[in-house]
Amino acid sequence: MVRERGGSGKAPIFGMEKDGMGKEWNGTKDRITGFTKKEAMGQDLVERFISEESKQSVKSVLGRALEGQETANYELLVETKNGDFRTLLVNATTLRDVDRKILGVLGVAQDVADAYRRKIDTESMSGELRPLVESAYAPIFGIDKYGIVNYWHATAAPITCFT
Repeated sequence: MVRERGGSGKAPIFGMEKDGMGKEWNGTKDRITGFTKKEAMGQDLVERFISEESKQSVKSVLGRALEGQETANYELLVETKNGDFRTLLVNATTLRDVDRKILGVLGVAQDVADAYRRKIDTESMSGELRPLVESAYAPIFGIDKYGIVNYWHATAAPITCFT
């Protein structure tokens, strides 16, 4: 199906045949999941490597790809060898032969687990800091990257005469 050029590459890539069995698994997918290509080949990729809560929606996306309807930027949880899960953003592409007959699906992914973790951490920290900021007796304001005010604490109003 897919041949790697010069090593494992950066994008996790997997391929499956029409019956759902693994046909391709690159070095980046090895690194992310801990499963080798040898361990993944011939396995039902959805049943073996997708979280229980994601299986139905993943089957739907892959099923549509097997009908020629490709899907971009689909988020899914992939199980690692040690039982953890990694969040991947996947593009599911229909694989065809030279006569346009559908052979399977190719998934090219981005590992967004670290970005997802940072987002959760940032949201958590923001939630923890909000009560502190709201109860402060100091004029606090926020601006975005363009210098536009996006937060104005109530204590700033009496000092600046602006609400």
